[in-house]
Parts: sequence; structure tokens; C-alpha cells
Amino acid sequence: MSISENAEIIKEITDDLIHLQLSSCIHEAMNIHQFLNSVDEAVENSIESIDEQVLAQFDPEIEAESDEKIEKLSRISSDKTLDVIKLLCLYKEQQNDDSREFIQSLDKQEHTVNLRRLQNQKQRDI
Repeated sequence: MSISENAEIIKEITDDLIHLQLSSCIHEAMNIHQFLNSVDEAVENSIESIDEQVLAQFDPEIEAESDEKIEKLSRISSDKTLDVIKLLCLYKEQQNDDSREFIQSLDKQEHTVNLRRLQNQKQRDI
């Protein structure tokens, strides 16, 4: 596009905006530079606070300035996990829908949890 074509397009857009303002569709046209760099939307963060916010995402010990509390979850035991898997299997079986694939995936998870539990017991015994 040439400079004259750009100027013509800008003039058309400006004319259309004036027409829209006169027809009461637009109350006040805003300059695009005011929209992109609005004084009301200025964010003032120090480098230290930005660093803290970024680091808090990777290290739960560092708390970012936030109203949200970081809740540490306790470890779930293998026994509790196995109980929940069995409960889910029972639930799906009682639904009388074709959920065989889901039950098979739960069986695989149960097997995996049992293997991990055995490995952990072996490591504790050593």
C-alpha cells in the first residue's frame, strides 16, 4: 500500500467515525493511542515485586502478594488411593452403563498403585 492509499483509508475511517458520532451510535471516539496506552490502566510494579510473583509460581514457600492462601495438600496414602479406586469401580458397575473401558483403566491404576506400594515397602526395608 502506498502512503496516499493509507491516507485515503484513514480519512474514510475518520469520516465514518464522525458520521457514527453524529448518528448517536458512538458517544465519544477515542484515539487509538489513548486506548492502547491509557493513563487509567497504568501498572506500576517494582522489579522486586515482579520477581516475587514469578518465583512464587515455582516455589510454594515464597508467597506472592495475593488474597488467596496457598493450601498444602497432605500426601494420600496408597491404601486410601486403593480404597477410592475400588469405590469408583463399584460406582461405575452400579450405573449399568457400558463402562468396561473405564473399569479396566481403574484396574490398571490399581495395579500401578500396588506396584508402587511394594517398591516403597522394599525401599523402607533396605
